Amino acid sequence: MWADEYRHDHRETGPWHYIDIPLADSRIDLARECPNGDCVIAKTEQFLAVLKDPNADKDAKAQALKFVIHFIGDLHQPLHDEDNSDKGGNTRHVIFEAALPGFGTKLGF
Repeated sequence: MWADEYRHDHRETGPWHYIDIPLADSRIDLARECPNGDCVIAKTEQFLAVLKDPNADKDAKAQALKFVIHFIGDLHQPLHDEDNSDKGGNTRHVIFEAALPGFGTKLGF
């Protein structure tokens, strides 16, 4: 979860982890859902371009690879790809009720 830890000190990267596509829409409007290129789709494309660039330095490529790996995971989380006015599911509070060894019966996520 490197990119999530990185986000704590680099708040500008928060919107890079999701895209808010309205639930009722069947198409993405990147101009609306990804203003200024600050969403998971645009940033994944940006970091893939760094990886393909033969002139990019080793550190830039290493960081780009970390972001791409993380963002592919983010894209596969349904709450990170739709808009329910919850910042990609990040403001949604969930109570998980199950018995997990060492955690008791209620976990708040």
